[in-house]
Amino acid sequence: IGELAAGMAHEIRNPLTSIRGFMQLLKQRLLAVGMGAETLYSDYALEEIDRANTIITDFLTLAKPKEEIWLLIDINELLDKMLQLVENQAVLRGVCLTWQFTTNLPKIKGKADALVQVFLNIIANALQATPKGGSIHITTSQLDDNMLIVSIQDTGNGMSSTVRERIFAPFYSTKEGGTGLGLALCRQIVEEHNGEIQVTSALGEGSCFSVLLPIA
Repeated sequence: IGELAAGMAHEIRNPLTSIRGFMQLLKQRLLAVGMGAETLYSDYALEEIDRANTIITDFLTLAKPKEEIWLLIDINELLDKMLQLVENQAVLRGVCLTWQFTTNLPKIKGKADALVQVFLNIIANALQATPKGGSIHITTSQLDDNMLIVSIQDTGNGMSSTVRERIFAPFYSTKEGGTGLGLALCRQIVEEHNGEIQVTSALGEGSCFSVLLPIA
């Protein structure tokens, strides 16, 4: 399946690359003849082409995860660096992003880039679901002798039980323009680490995603 997905991705991306190039050229021509307002449509087309490329990338990663070296990881250090990437997004959205890490946690063994992708995806979803003035709180702790737990709690819109049961299914999304692959990929990565993702949520009460990872 992985080889088939790679072949399909290559065959689809080639014409998309050509179409994107022609759309960029069309935009330049429109600007050159004083039709700047019409470039809105070319911008829409370029956005949709980029979205299609994102879907292909996510599908390819889901079907054939990239090779990456497994390392001993300090989960607090990994999250601290990752949060620097999303802190500004939270400020721009008017969402209060806070975290509280338990110190001296034992290390886990895993693929750092893949785990960063998991937490970035969950936090990005939380930011989209949380209205201005809301908050997202991230904690780390040791669950027992075998597992660490990272919890991401938001005060967003929450989910119905029906949505909650389906959110990890590939291609299922409640967001306009969503690919429905992000959380499916998150679950695959966490399970590859012999971990688990748990979610609690209720409409109007926010959501909490908990990622459980085994201690090295």
